[in-house]
Amino acid sequence: MAALADQPSKVLPLREQYRQFAVSGNGDVANGQQIFEDKEKANCKSCHKVRSEGELVGPDLSTIGDKYSRQDLIDTILDPSANISLGYSTIVIVTTEGIIHTGILKSASTEEIVLSGTDGATIKIEIDEINQRRTSQISVMPEGTEDLISKQEFMDLISYLQDLREPALEVARSIGMPDEIGVLDKTVQLNPFHLAKHCFDQPVWISEHPVLEDVFVVLEHRTAKIWLLSKKLAEI
Repeated sequence: MAALADQPSKVLPLREQYRQFAVSGNGDVANGQQIFEDKEKANCKSCHKVRSEGELVGPDLSTIGDKYSRQDLIDTILDPSANISLGYSTIVIVTTEGIIHTGILKSASTEEIVLSGTDGATIKIEIDEINQRRTSQISVMPEGTEDLISKQEFMDLISYLQDLREPALEVARSIGMPDEIGVLDKTVQLNPFHLAKHCFDQPVWISEHPVLEDVFVVLEHRTAKIWLLSKKLAEI
């Protein structure tokens, strides 16, 4: 039986190496933006918009960090055909002359079909010129990012995309639970205004009713029931 030291080590495929490296830490956001825009690197800007800059062949990425986790972003870039966003499937059209057009469907009418090519160019094909039309399972987003940029550059790119968030949501996050809760100088006594018989099943949210006075809305987690709790009636 050969010793463990004599056994050949397993070398991960390049794509898997990039996946594991990118998920292992945080990269440089500023450098990630440069990689995103560089035509010799990822060149994402040629197909995606970020805050009104870039082309809109693929989805707008201005708030992509709010929609996808870091792992999802990594998987989408390394394997773009695995999960194609709704409305961005690749359409393949073969004309009566044998010309093949590939792109994302932008509009269709009884007279023509309009595609957006991978280079952002608009392709118009008249209906009577179409011999075949089908939807491809291959995304127009190219594979092979791992062959164009280094592992560190890929990590930076992912960090930049993860940083693209809705400003209003960022403010909301900062208003959430503080890291530390200080001790009050004066003790506050909390008095329940409902009786023991008013017992809720895993209540997860309570708020004042926006219209009714002294009425609260209570949401139960397990049952998904919503209750109206009247402070006046509860005291009876």
